[in-house]
Amino acid sequence: ALTKVQAEGINLADTFAFTGTVSFISGTYTPQLFDAVTGGNGGSAEATNGNYVKIGTLCHVSIRMVNVTKSGLTGGNTAYFTLPFTSANIVSNYSTNFPQVAVLGGTSGSEAPPVLRVDPNTSRFFFSRIVDNTNPVEFTVDNIGSSFDLLTSVTYITAS
Repeated sequence: ALTKVQAEGINLADTFAFTGTVSFISGTYTPQLFDAVTGGNGGSAEATNGNYVKIGTLCHVSIRMVNVTKSGLTGGNTAYFTLPFTSANIVSNYSTNFPQVAVLGGTSGSEAPPVLRVDPNTSRFFFSRIVDNTNPVEFTVDNIGSSFDLLTSVTYITAS
């Protein structure tokens, strides 16, 4: 645990009148695709990279998945991707990041681009979009092409 954080000569602890202890960790993990919020069938990918930086309970994750396939996943189920840590159990723990996704369903004039969403108390995220200008709809396994690449990032609050 760190009691002071130094960055480019700025003492953040003094700048923000910090008096507690904050943990800082960074690392890698292997993101995966599943067809359920817990358990479920897993997809496969040619290459996967997940990097994270976690300061206290705030976690930023960058994800790259290449040639992800949905073989073995149940059509109609929501497509979920793994996170390195479980999200906090708070209603406001949502993300509105716009991912760069190849072959993640088409959009017509009445549909918005996909949005990455992290729900409370889960270690997986999913994509949704607005359809007919009003209703959010989760991307299902059927919305995913036979293989695709995913490059995205998300910042969320972790459970601990």
